[in-house]
Amino acid sequence: MTGLARPDQGRHDLHHCWRFGEFNVRLIVILMSLLATATSAAFAQQPLPKREIAPEYREAAENRALEKQKLAMCQAKTDSAKVLIRDRAKTIIDCLDAK
Repeated sequence: MTGLARPDQGRHDLHHCWRFGEFNVRLIVILMSLLATATSAAFAQQPLPKREIAPEYREAAENRALEKQKLAMCQAKTDSAKVLIRDRAKTIIDCLDAK
């Protein structure tokens, strides 16, 4: 009978190992989530300063920035109004069209 351990061959207390392992898993999950939230802001795409945008694209970049601001405002309004998820897209589109 190979592969089967006898009870007297130095088995470890499984309850103790599980609790220690569970603690390690919790610690790793907490550390990874903290690391993920800390680094996500660092890698977020930031808007370029006007001097770094080529002159022929500045107007388009300004228009896009205005659209992003409108969208953020409409999303905030939708959040504050507690609109149902199924109606969220229509509410945001109506808000954008009203501007």
